[in-house]
Amino acid sequence: MIAAFRERQVSEIYLDYNASTPIDPRVASVMRPLLDGAFANPSAAHASGRAARAIVDRARTQVASLLGSAPRRDRVHERRQ
Repeated sequence: MIAAFRERQVSEIYLDYNASTPIDPRVASVMRPLLDGAFANPSAAHASGRAARAIVDRARTQVASLLGSAPRRDRVHERRQ
């Protein structure tokens, strides 16, 4: 079968997305400030942790909205009262 692809000069078909997946440029542009900036544990009670938690919550809401669902809050990550 691979020989058939070579004979027809079909461009490469990548089938190993389980091991490595390219990042969509739109996703990379949204993630860049988070990767380059300050970081914190979103479960921490300090200000940086609360800021990280807000980012995680916003991302969950956005993904849930795309899926037509409601965001689920993990019990482990719920804020301590």
